[in-house]
Amino acid sequence: MSLFQVFNVVFLGESEVGKTCIFKNINNEKLSKDSIQSSTFNIREIEIKISPEKTIRMKLFDIPGSGDFRFLADCYLKEANAVYLVYDVTKKESFNEMKQFWYEKVKNNCKEDIIIAVVANKSDLSDERVVRDKDGIAFAKENNAFFASTTALNENSSIQGLYLNLAKKLDDPNFDFWKDFKEIKSHNFIIREIQEDNMAHESNTNSRFDRDHEREQNENERHEASEIKSETEKSEGKASFCC
Repeated sequence: MSLFQVFNVVFLGESEVGKTCIFKNINNEKLSKDSIQSSTFNIREIEIKISPEKTIRMKLFDIPGSGDFRFLADCYLKEANAVYLVYDVTKKESFNEMKQFWYEKVKNNCKEDIIIAVVANKSDLSDERVVRDKDGIAFAKENNAFFASTTALNENSSIQGLYLNLAKKLDDPNFDFWKDFKEIKSHNFIIREIQEDNMAHESNTNSRFDRDHEREQNENERHEASEIKSETEKSEGKASFCC
């Protein structure tokens, strides 16, 4: 039996914005691009020791931003305690979709007390940047969220600070991101993996998703076949009557 409350944290955003980098890089490791590209659903559980007396446990859900997976997010958002809304500072469209599509999903599916982090990723690509941090900060403040600028492929990525600030907020609803962020970033803390069973979970999740999708397709096909049959019978009836 777990001694900790487990908080559900969902990663949302368009494909290739770096969600999986943030998901995997919990200890500011240097990652290669090949090691983090993902088009499948991922899950892991971590714990963060935010003080000598207190540990926060999180279950992280990394949801792909393309295809039918975009609609898989809804069921996970209903049980979410926090959400990372991630965009790529080199792609304006990813910022717009974060605001218009993904944030709308959060509003429509999450609890009222949901904690939102707006994450501007790939901030190291300064020459390619098209989205200013002040635009992300303005959106975050307008929607009672907090803002973080990250570069998830580098060793000095500030990803740990991102996780720690979220853990602090989950522990204390009165924690003020905007006021306390610098103090918390320098705190001495530990992030530890609890379990990583991605392959089994991906298999189960994708199989379930495929079954649901196949079931829906079969129902649509049966419905179309029924309509065609009905139309054919009507046509035959009319032809017979005319004769």
